[in-house]
Amino acid sequence: MPSCPNRPVCQRSGEQGIALVLTLLVVALLTVLIVEYDFRTRLDARSAANFRDDTGAYLLADSVVQAVRGVLHKDYTERAKRPYDANTEEWHNLGVMLPLLLPMLQTTTGGDSSVSVIVADETGKLDLNQLVLDPSLANAAATVKTEKGKLVAQRAGVLQQLLIEEMEMDPVDAAAAVRSVQDWVDEDDNERLDGAESSYYSTLEPPYAARNGPLRTFDELVMIKGFNRELVDKLAPHVTAIWTGTGTTPSPYRGKININTASTALLRALDPNLDDQDVSAIERERDNDPFGAQDMSGTGLKRKITGLDDSTAATLAKLVHYESDFFSVEATGQVGDTKRSVWALLKRGGTGTSTRQSVTQVMAWRVN
Repeated sequence: MPSCPNRPVCQRSGEQGIALVLTLLVVALLTVLIVEYDFRTRLDARSAANFRDDTGAYLLADSVVQAVRGVLHKDYTERAKRPYDANTEEWHNLGVMLPLLLPMLQTTTGGDSSVSVIVADETGKLDLNQLVLDPSLANAAATVKTEKGKLVAQRAGVLQQLLIEEMEMDPVDAAAAVRSVQDWVDEDDNERLDGAESSYYSTLEPPYAARNGPLRTFDELVMIKGFNRELVDKLAPHVTAIWTGTGTTPSPYRGKININTASTALLRALDPNLDDQDVSAIERERDNDPFGAQDMSGTGLKRKITGLDDSTAATLAKLVHYESDFFSVEATGQVGDTKRSVWALLKRGGTGTSTRQSVTQVMAWRVN
């Protein structure tokens, strides 16, 4: 008995079935293509929006850094009015300026944006790169080396005091940590007592060599024996590492600490004889009338700080100054949910004292 008594009808029915299957396959394929196209379109749109917000956030942060450069330039050119650098000045209080600056910046990034900035006087901190004799003094007279050596020892004592009093480190461990910093920064591989040179660091995992030169960044301190991330973060408000590369002429007060901007903890560590009353007197005086050139001798400091003894005044006179040339800026821009931060080290210097011209150079730049 034939399976299909009416063959033409059966043939047409089979063809229709195949056509239906092909139609369904085509529809399924088109659906997949449309879904994929939609996904790609949305992904591209989202990527473009993220790129826009990321770029906008970076530009906001960059604009703030440039604004800080302008404020520092303005401050320098007005040095005749305020012959000092202090926390009472505009550069330290830019939080008041940002709300005025933001509407102008929002014209290019949209209304859903914000900025923040922290400006720190790096000269108001202890520079770790000044804990050893400058190599340029290799051929200097013995008397010069002796005097500079005493100053280096004083700075090393300040760091040790900070570690003991503020970081609550054991005195023996603190002394060893200071010598490890000196070993890292000096040019030789001669290890100080309880210090560390390449022979020690080469045994670590992974192994590395001592810098035997100036710290390039403050964060490099975590690589030095005796220090860890937590300790370095706690030291950050009081200690810095300023490196300007080779061929840069240092300022005459390089290595001295700006008494007008130094932290309370750093002021206390400048001399073991400074008590809380002395430190409070320094902070009170600099808020009312910042320290200037006339106060930088032992006699001037005693006149300014009531109750200061001769020995402490003489020690302070060698360690402190009233001007600054290095500033760090941490600016953060936000557009929507996207944040970008810029950290910059700025060096401010004059090109001519008669015209009070200023050049604020970018010495280091990091984007987060």
